[in-house]
Amino acid sequence: MVGQIIRSGSPLFADDSKTHPQFRSSNFVEREGVCSSAGIPLKVGEETVGILLSNYCQPHPFSEDEKKGVLLFSNQAAIAILDARLFDAVEKKRRHLQAVYEAGKIITAASVGLRRKEILRQFLEQAVALTAEVGSKATVGTIHIFEEGLILNV
Repeated sequence: MVGQIIRSGSPLFADDSKTHPQFRSSNFVEREGVCSSAGIPLKVGEETVGILLSNYCQPHPFSEDEKKGVLLFSNQAAIAILDARLFDAVEKKRRHLQAVYEAGKIITAASVGLRRKEILRQFLEQAVALTAEVGSKATVGTIHIFEEGLILNV
């Protein structure tokens, strides 16, 4: 049912979910005793960003005004979802740029006398901080330097 609504890109209102062709085959309708259903794709332009499902355990005929209201709400919800995605992308970019900026400060500090070990420790801190981008933040990091045939831990 969800896949059909997403593929069609059109809202679906069923006053009687148990007899409606798209809803009656759903185990959910039978198991939960759903009488009436609405499924609205959340779209921005041609991109579907989600789906809004509304189910009633009592018979519920959908009026034209109610359908219009749900469609207006779903448009606003789709825009809010897209806005949240864009905000997350901008925030991720900001954190990456901040890390590059901090790395640049470390390099600049190196030119004025910081020791190699301190410079690499600060780089490592930035690398560990960036791991939070893909899940939980790392708790430990190491840098191994290959120098004159030796592996040096920093």
